[in-house]
Amino acid sequence: MDVKQVEVRCPGCAHQLTVDVRTSTVLRAIPPGEVDEEGKTQIDPSRWDAATEQVSERVAEASDKLDAALEKERDRESRFDALFDRARDKASRREEEEPD
Repeated sequence: MDVKQVEVRCPGCAHQLTVDVRTSTVLRAIPPGEVDEEGKTQIDPSRWDAATEQVSERVAEASDKLDAALEKERDRESRFDALFDRARDKASRREEEEPD
């Protein structure tokens, strides 16, 4: 059996740690007051609400970024046309200013 993560209790701070065995990194650290007598994490409703709100904000930000990118893409043709017109005007002014 290949174990990917183990749960241990820190002897110094009494946090319950979930450690990835392959990478030796701590995936989760739960303070002693947030673990019940069976060792399972107690769910704090305020933390859940904060996490839900954070995800909702990220979704809204992603939607705003997508809308901004789409608007920029729609304006691309007019920006290139304006740039081309300025370059053509500059080239025609140079031709008029050059002595033959």
